[in-house]
Amino acid sequence: ANFSRETLRYLQGDARVLPLPDACVDAVVSFETIEHFDGQEAFVSEVRRVLRPDGMFVVSTPDRDVYSAAHMAPNEYHVRELSRSEFQRLLRSQFEFVTFMTQRPLIGSALMPETPVAASTQVFDRRGDTHFEACDTMPRAPYIVAIASNRPIEPPPVSLFVERGDLDTDRLA
Repeated sequence: ANFSRETLRYLQGDARVLPLPDACVDAVVSFETIEHFDGQEAFVSEVRRVLRPDGMFVVSTPDRDVYSAAHMAPNEYHVRELSRSEFQRLLRSQFEFVTFMTQRPLIGSALMPETPVAASTQVFDRRGDTHFEACDTMPRAPYIVAIASNRPIEPPPVSLFVERGDLDTDRLA
């Protein structure tokens, strides 16, 4: 009701048996769903079936080894979480080109040049009161985001989302 449009329709169905004809969509986007059911292989196969030959699949999942580490309580709504290597194998079994990114919600500080540059990223992760870890990737990222296709994929840009609700600079806006 909130998102009705003349050119938009909604279908309800099982992700492992999509109610769509072959090669009928340009993109499939699935964030944080694949871990909520079993039969992920059937789901990815169905996505491949309904995508046009140059279509794109954007999908994310928790990285089981980070999200559900031994000291963490399991998420009762997750049926089958995947490790990074399982997720990579699953997508590469159906798609020729796959690129992976990591996602980690955080509160921190961003220091970026005013003009775009092609420079490497430096991440400093506080590991305790007296220890910081320096990395060139996002450490302990609980989520993996992938873009999969059967055509070459342009590398996605680095992305930084700023949530202003809890920052001391909010008063400056």
